[in-house]
Amino acid sequence: MFSSNYMKHELRWKIEQFRGLYHLPRMLQLDVDYDIVFSCSAVGAINDLCLDELDTRYLLAGYQDGSIVLFDMDATSDVDGQQIYQQLARIDKCPTLQHSNRRFRNELSPLVCIQWYPVDTGAFFTASLDKTVRVWDTNRLECVDVVELAASVSWIDLSKCATTHNLIAAALGSSEDGRAVLIDPIIGATALTLSGGHSPSGLSQVLWSIRSPHVVVTGGHDGRVLFWDIRVTSKPVCSLDKYGDPSGSSYSFEATAHTGSVLSLSFAIDGLHLFSWGGAGASEDALCLRMWSCSPDGISDRVFVDETRQLRWPQLRPVNFGTIYMDTVRTSGQNTSMSRVSIDQGQVRAFSSEPRSRTTVPLRSRPKETPVRMAVASGASGTAWGAQASIVYAPCRSRIFLAMAEKYHASTRLVNRHYNRVCYFEQFWPTCICFLQVSFIVRLSLLHMLIIFGLISI
Repeated sequence: MFSSNYMKHELRWKIEQFRGLYHLPRMLQLDVDYDIVFSCSAVGAINDLCLDELDTRYLLAGYQDGSIVLFDMDATSDVDGQQIYQQLARIDKCPTLQHSNRRFRNELSPLVCIQWYPVDTGAFFTASLDKTVRVWDTNRLECVDVVELAASVSWIDLSKCATTHNLIAAALGSSEDGRAVLIDPIIGATALTLSGGHSPSGLSQVLWSIRSPHVVVTGGHDGRVLFWDIRVTSKPVCSLDKYGDPSGSSYSFEATAHTGSVLSLSFAIDGLHLFSWGGAGASEDALCLRMWSCSPDGISDRVFVDETRQLRWPQLRPVNFGTIYMDTVRTSGQNTSMSRVSIDQGQVRAFSSEPRSRTTVPLRSRPKETPVRMAVASGASGTAWGAQASIVYAPCRSRIFLAMAEKYHASTRLVNRHYNRVCYFEQFWPTCICFLQVSFIVRLSLLHMLIIFGLISI
């Protein structure tokens, strides 16, 4: 028995080492396969995407006009040598709820975030600019409930490991006390409020821990990243600080993870690291990726309290992914030029290939503070401080920032493909899927992974 288990673990270790040496470097090399396309009737910009994690089959796309398109990843057709994915269904209106005394207009508001119900593809949730979170029935393609909030919603998330609750965490984009709320879809109202940790500038991100059903992570436009325990909501249990001292306090109101807005948060596949994507330095055009350690059991009583009854909290890993300076400009009245990338002393800087003129405007397709969806892929085991390494894909306005996150290896790449809103990852798929244009979807060929990117038009 012991010999059998030993051989099994030895074989697994050899496979992981092979992936690290030969397969993982290829994951940073992406290109578009134009022979695989997605076709749908919706037009306009794509604001968010979500692929169900149960069957990795159904893909939801939320558009700027509020419409929702559903794709079946298993249904394809060959047309003139191209593999075509047709839309399975489209929702472009929201009928008035008949079972409720409340009445809402049936026009759909621009979507901000869309999420599948983690344990059942029969339901999904959307957040819109009209300060609402909607609950949808996938089988009937109807909205079954609407929760109105006091402020606009910037992001929503649902716990993937919870068995005692199904709360929807919603980050409010602007509020007097910078708060997030936890919505109970059963009663259709707010159940808990997490307030007092962020500034009135509002929250940009919210994320449930993948190892603890009681921990919520919030990121704000003030650059702060906070951990909350929903069993004790009076204040955050810890705050991430880029200058953090392990001997200091677990929570400080002055702690900041980024000098600009926190645009995205994502855990590693094993949950032992947290990645944050946001502002860096004094320049508004500077962005950076940061890697934070997390305790093996997530954030819980067993982890936070040690023998001396002191609290322990995540710390910044000494990994330099560089700072991305988006200095690309375009001349007024001219088309945007192609940009190139140069790396200097750990900094990745994007430049315009054409000389600047006196009348230039920054190249931005949306406000800098718009949250994005970041993707994290699994790497070799044991190469990130004993945890699993990660490959991170972060939308960087009109580009994608790719990074290998290991203890001794932090290679990066900046891809100029205009993916500036969404990255989505799922393992064990033979290709990548990509929204390249506003209503045109293509696939990127790469083994053992699936990445979905979304575009908002420039």
